[in-house]
Amino acid sequence: GLAAIQVARFLGARAAGTSRSSGKLPAIVRAGADLAIDTTERSFAEAVEERWGRDAVDVVLDPVGAATLAGDVRVLRTGGRVIILSMLSGARAELDIAAFWAKRGRLIGSALRARPREEKAQLVARFREEILPGFAAGKLSVDVDSVFPAARSAEAFERMKANRNVGKILIDWNLTSA
Repeated sequence: GLAAIQVARFLGARAAGTSRSSGKLPAIVRAGADLAIDTTERSFAEAVEERWGRDAVDVVLDPVGAATLAGDVRVLRTGGRVIILSMLSGARAELDIAAFWAKRGRLIGSALRARPREEKAQLVARFREEILPGFAAGKLSVDVDSVFPAARSAEAFERMKANRNVGKILIDWNLTSA
């Protein structure tokens, strides 16, 4: 999520980010989000409509799936795309086809793992050309939450599982203690 916000801003778009923890909202803002939403208080769609209005979003990157699809469509601009990255809330959703059809929306499922090697190579090449220069220019960065030695990998996994991290958790195979 933090990377997607940075990339959106790097490419000139405004961005919104969500979290189920109000403590993570400052990181969303630091990443460049124009709107940081605590989804325990209100939905993504409600917050977007309040701030930017209905039909305001060109691209929704949705890692939740079923529970948020209706809201994604509600805020989608005509010709916009909803890209499903995961199905954390389940694989089955009800879709108001008339609303989606009227917006000429596109629903895209994105699974990197299932793509052929050639397609993955093209994606890497495009990333290298279009996004990597942002790191060299200091406009993009990797958000590192914590670094653990290999002996504490289980602790690192528990941190991630408990959703306590803000950014990436790294395992450093050369670290002996921390």
